[in-house]
Amino acid sequence: MTKTVSPEALEIARREKPELVITDVKMPLMTGLELARHLNSSMMDVCVILLSEHSDFPYVREALQCGVHEYILKPLTGEKLREIAEKIAQAMAELEKRRYYTSINTDRANIQAIIREALESADEETLPATF
Repeated sequence: MTKTVSPEALEIARREKPELVITDVKMPLMTGLELARHLNSSMMDVCVILLSEHSDFPYVREALQCGVHEYILKPLTGEKLREIAEKIAQAMAELEKRRYYTSINTDRANIQAIIREALESADEETLPATF
């Protein structure tokens, strides 16, 4: 039997445009890997975290090919949940940064204004990221 992607799940994702999706490998209508593949092919800015009982390398490799940001083995402990929360925060910050830079209008005046602002701020931490 071929598994199909739930049209409901994809429709909700298209409508709501989530920034983060946490899913299990095993699901009734599709695998978490299939969901990740569909989400990433239609929504580049979604962070997918995959939960799994499988530590086999082929699962991990397939997850990476599907665009999964994190592959987390179960069972989860309190310490592991804290690590995950930190990784999610980092992934979301990177996502926000990517969205910011892709949203910048590429006209010359706008780019010059951004560079001028960065140089005037002289903030050693953010200056390299601007360029």
